[in-house]
Amino acid sequence: FTVYEVEVILLRARGGAIDRIDHVFVPPQAPVSMSATSASDVWVLTSTTDALHFDGSDWIAMDVPDRYLLHNYGKGIYAAGPSDVWAIGYGGDHRGDYFGYAHHWDGGSWTTVPTPFDGQNQTFFRGIDGSGPGDIWIVGNTAIGMPGTISLHWDGSAWSQSLAPPTDPPLRSVAVLAPDEVWAAPYSLSDYDVLYHWDGGAWSEVRPLDAPEGAPVRWGANLAKAGPCDLWTSGSYYVDPDYRTVLARLRPDSPAAVESSTSEGGDPGFRLIGAEPNPLRTGTTVRFAVPRDARVDLTIHDAAGRRVMALVEDRFGAGEHVVTWNGDDPGGRRVDQGVYFIRMRAGGFTAWEKLVLLR
Repeated sequence: FTVYEVEVILLRARGGAIDRIDHVFVPPQAPVSMSATSASDVWVLTSTTDALHFDGSDWIAMDVPDRYLLHNYGKGIYAAGPSDVWAIGYGGDHRGDYFGYAHHWDGGSWTTVPTPFDGQNQTFFRGIDGSGPGDIWIVGNTAIGMPGTISLHWDGSAWSQSLAPPTDPPLRSVAVLAPDEVWAAPYSLSDYDVLYHWDGGAWSEVRPLDAPEGAPVRWGANLAKAGPCDLWTSGSYYVDPDYRTVLARLRPDSPAAVESSTSEGGDPGFRLIGAEPNPLRTGTTVRFAVPRDARVDLTIHDAAGRRVMALVEDRFGAGEHVVTWNGDDPGGRRVDQGVYFIRMRAGGFTAWEKLVLLR
């Protein structure tokens, strides 16, 4: 027999450019999932549940125990913190056996954590994501013959079975921005399949936009998040004689999808006009408009969605208004440089604006 390894190429992007390329040799299976909490805490999972960890300088192979004797298929990894990492997948001791499992890393060792599907054959854990240590979701499916969608939630102490959206094909991926902002995508999408959105109480179907030419889009199962208002999916559509690619940003706080806008709902006269200057160093002026007397909440959030500062929480008359932010928190302390977001809520309308703070 032949023993071989696979060379994996890992790229790091910063400031719009690739600034690091690493070549890592792993057993003969490709990476299937990646998660990070910072630039010095990055995790990669392969399809045989081998894991790699980047500590800021080097990639280190992590010994993840095999859950089953015959086969173990890694499917997803989520890092809530350097000592709080989850790896999920399915496997079995005999041919045809597939049991979902969830491994947890506590900073010193891996353990297998019980789920409501322990002991149930033909259960496939396919995707995992979270917004923090106490808000993590697993999605997947049970097999044909006893079909069903798997939706599990971790509250910080135990996995529980959550209400799942009725979908066929099964769910493959999940993206969690907040406890009331969860998105899930089916395993494979046809031209008329939908995404699913959880608002904290119920799932709803989301029909993404058709292509600019009016053609139906076959949306992929991949969901990528980059902040509290940056959740993206991709798809393709056919206009004779070519297949074309389209990207869509999924709106926060609402089950809807758009290609370029980050506002949702309410009277169209509500507007978050923008911030100037942006990027900012010492301060910025935020302009917004309301069509009538209304309460306006204008808040600053960090890249993880945590609230940093309330700029206004008051009623305003019809017209354009201006408010300033000097880069401080409520205690008057300068916040760190980085990416922030302005969120405006008024009259059923929600909008986000990205800010870059330089020091």
